Amino acid sequence: MNIDKANRRAILLYEAGEVAEAAIIFGKVLQKKPYNLTANLYMGDNCIKGENFGAAVTYFKRVLKSDVLRRDSSALLAVYCGLGSSLWKTGLYEEATVYHEKAINLAPEDPKNFFSYYNLGLANYERGIFDEAGRNFRKASELNPEDPRPHANLAHILLLNGNFQEGWEESEFWVEIPGKAMPSFCVSIDEWDGSPLTGEKIFIGSDHHVGDMIMWASCFEKIIDQADFCLVECDQRLIPLFKRSFPKTEFIKILSFKEVNEHTIKKIDAMDWTIAADRIPKFMRPDINSFPRKKSYLIPDPEKVADWRNRLKSLGEGLKVGISWRGGSVPIIMKKRSTTLMQWAPILRIPGVHFINLQYGDCHNDLQEIKESLGITIHDWDDVDPLKDLETSAAQIVVLDLIISVDNTTVHMSGALGVPTWVLLPYICNWRWLRDVEDSYWYPSLRLVRQKNIDDFDELITGVAFDLLKLIETEGCENQFFPV
Repeated sequence: MNIDKANRRAILLYEAGEVAEAAIIFGKVLQKKPYNLTANLYMGDNCIKGENFGAAVTYFKRVLKSDVLRRDSSALLAVYCGLGSSLWKTGLYEEATVYHEKAINLAPEDPKNFFSYYNLGLANYERGIFDEAGRNFRKASELNPEDPRPHANLAHILLLNGNFQEGWEESEFWVEIPGKAMPSFCVSIDEWDGSPLTGEKIFIGSDHHVGDMIMWASCFEKIIDQADFCLVECDQRLIPLFKRSFPKTEFIKILSFKEVNEHTIKKIDAMDWTIAADRIPKFMRPDINSFPRKKSYLIPDPEKVADWRNRLKSLGEGLKVGISWRGGSVPIIMKKRSTTLMQWAPILRIPGVHFINLQYGDCHNDLQEIKESLGITIHDWDDVDPLKDLETSAAQIVVLDLIISVDNTTVHMSGALGVPTWVLLPYICNWRWLRDVEDSYWYPSLRLVRQKNIDDFDELITGVAFDLLKLIETEGCENQFFPV
């Protein structure tokens, strides 16, 4: 085999999109020459695209000692960038920073190092080195002003630090991230710029995440009071709850292009303004003092509330505490936010407490394991499914004495309903919870309990168990809005 000819052919195939055929040829090259620079680089890149990051690390590390690599600064830069990115994706953030920094040191001002600065920012963020991460993102933006990702991530850091004014400005770039843009049928309507809405009609586009949309809804009241008419798009499951809570507003379900009909288009075209829900805080929450300390803003169905009050009363004396232990919708977020239910044993063993399952999704095996291992029944009802019916979920939540949950949709609902809630936060938490504070500006009824060390929920849960026991012994805990 002529190695050079084989590599050239494979490169042509790879760049033409014939990746599988190219990989076969590169594989044959590596059988003959395991440390061949070209084949390892392309195979590493292919593994990154296929999200096989562990294999990518292997390919890139294999050529680090290559003499050819040391003479080719462009290839060396590619290896460092690939290694840093792959290591970050596998959660090896500290090692990832080493290779990003090596890449940057090769050519600090080279536009090719955009990804090195950007990925270094991501790695530093995951290590909790937020200020340095912010500087990394700013430098990445200098090298490539057109890419929205450094701005979007810088916005997270600014908001995490409570710098709302600059944070919301940088968050303007969120809309340029795939999936965040307003629907194309809104392009004929002017985007609201915060100007007075007296006598005006406004369309608010949805955030597809239910928890986020509940949080943005805390900003609706002022817009509704100003505007002549307000049309809001949201997840269909939220419509009954939102209609009751904001009776002057019309709500429609999230629109797919197949579902948009002439009547809906005419209704939207009649609006004077449009804005995406996640851009409203730029005008409604410019600083910490602009957050109203209002205990609740969502109103549950009173009949369902009465039904749940009776159900919980039938459990007998003792606190009724709702629990939820998993959060996030993508693996990297789920790993950071979630626990196993068995980790909650120190909390669940506290006597005199009735624990209520609020975890959405299939958790039958979790509940069964707790019953068999600890002899503890966590109360669960078959007619409750937050993934399908948020009205029932809201009514159940609002009559509880206390909720203990990881960061997920449950805490947005309980916060909007004004229910006392302890939120178990990872060391690197979402920007909305800020840094080093125990309360939430979005939801006054929330208490934020934070990990002291990355990935250490065990110590946090032990502390929460102690706090719950102390609360029971000294003060008790009563939901003043809907006491059982």
